[in-house]
Amino acid sequence: MNLRLLSSFVAAFLLLFSLAADQVWAYTRNCQLCGCGSCSKVCRLVCEDKKVTVTCWGVQEEDFCVPGRGVEQCQHCEEVCECQDAEGEVSSRPRMFSWKEWQPCGDPEIRTKRKLMRKTVTKKVPTYKWVIQDLCEECRRGVESGSDQRSAPEKEKPSNSAKESGGRSSASKSEPSGEPKGKSSVGGGRARGETP
Repeated sequence: MNLRLLSSFVAAFLLLFSLAADQVWAYTRNCQLCGCGSCSKVCRLVCEDKKVTVTCWGVQEEDFCVPGRGVEQCQHCEEVCECQDAEGEVSSRPRMFSWKEWQPCGDPEIRTKRKLMRKTVTKKVPTYKWVIQDLCEECRRGVESGSDQRSAPEKEKPSNSAKESGGRSSASKSEPSGEPKGKSSVGGGRARGETP
C-alpha cells in the first residue's frame, strides 16, 4: 500500500514539474522569426522545393554499312602448333589450319539501326510540410494571415532632413498661386451648358 502511494506521489510530482518547466521554458525561449521572448510552440506550414527525377525513353539512330556479296578465292593451308623447340614451352602436336579467302564485291548498302536510349530529367516541384516553431504572438498572427514576418524591427524615426523637407513641401503648398480666387487655372471659362 505504501509503495502504491509513493509511486502515485512521484508520478504527480513529475507531472507538475513538467508543466512548470514548460511554462518557464515558454518565457525563456526566443522567437525563431524576430528573436523576442514570451513565445510558444506553433505548427507552421512550410513550402520547400523537392527534386524529382523523371525517366524518359527514346530512340537513337545510327547508320552502318552492309557489304555486298562475297566471291570465294583460293584456299590457304598452314601448319600450326609446331613441335617443342625450347625448354619450358608447352609440348603439342602439329596441326594443319586451313581457311578460304573471300573477296567482297558489289555495292554496299547504308542502313540505319535504332537503339533504345534512356534519358533522365530533374525537375523541382513544391512540397508542403508542417514544422513546429517557437513564435511570439505578433509573428503567429502574421503567419496565420499569410504574411511571413521574419523580423519585427522598431520603426525608424524620421530624420531632421525629412522633417525639413516636409516643412518645405507644406510651405510650398501654402504659397499663393497668384491667380484670383474662384477661377480655375485650367479652363477658366464658363462650363458647358451654362447660359451667359
